Parts: sequence; C-alpha cells; structure tokens
Amino acid sequence: MTDTLTPDGQPATTLADDPAVAAWLCCAACEQRIARREDAVSFDGGHQHRFINPEQHTFRIGLYAWAPGCGHVGTASEYFSWFPGYTWRIALCSNCGEHLGWEFCCVGPPGAGEPTGFHGLILDRLCRC
Repeated sequence: MTDTLTPDGQPATTLADDPAVAAWLCCAACEQRIARREDAVSFDGGHQHRFINPEQHTFRIGLYAWAPGCGHVGTASEYFSWFPGYTWRIALCSNCGEHLGWEFCCVGPPGAGEPTGFHGLILDRLCRC
C-alpha cells in the first residue's frame, strides 16, 4: 500500500497507527524502498527545505542520513551547493533510475552538530510504502 505525501509532508490518506506501516519512503515511480522515515535528519534549521537550482527549477527536499535505495551518478561538485561546505551528486532510484535527489558530503570536518553527509530527497517523488 502506498500513499502520496501532501505538500506539508503528511500522508494524503489516513493509515493505520501501526509502526510497521509506512516505515519506508519509496520511489513513487516503481515503489522501490529508498529511505527509512526514522533516518530523517535536520540541517540548517530543519528537515524540509525548498531550493531553486540554476535552471530555475524549484525542489522541496527532505533530508535523510541514509538512503540505501539510491544509486549515485556523476562527480561530486561544490558548484551551486545548497549547503555550503558540502559537495553534491545526483541520487537516482536504484531500481528504475528516477531522479530522486542528491547526496551531500562534507568537504572538511563538519561543524558542531552537522552531519558528514546526508541525502536531500525530492519529496514529491517519494511515497509511503
């Protein structure tokens, strides 16, 4: 069973109050398990962020410490990083290849309370599963 997420990150429909239900976020295109909800992290004041890339596309992302369902492509880059001090590279669904977000890695030692790396996943390309 899957549900889409509303713009505020909540399930679009009510699910049973069962901890096993919706423990994972999945690729909305193919339902591959991507990240566990419990691995959500905050950075720079929050878990969810909205950014605009150089091509003027807006993305609403959620941050996750671990996204085992993603594969990564490209060379890590600091160009136009939404998180200063972090490189990024594209994160794809490891099953269908859908662009799901980015992997961010700290260039040097992270500041106090900052992660060494995390995934920024595009929330409207994920579903609960």
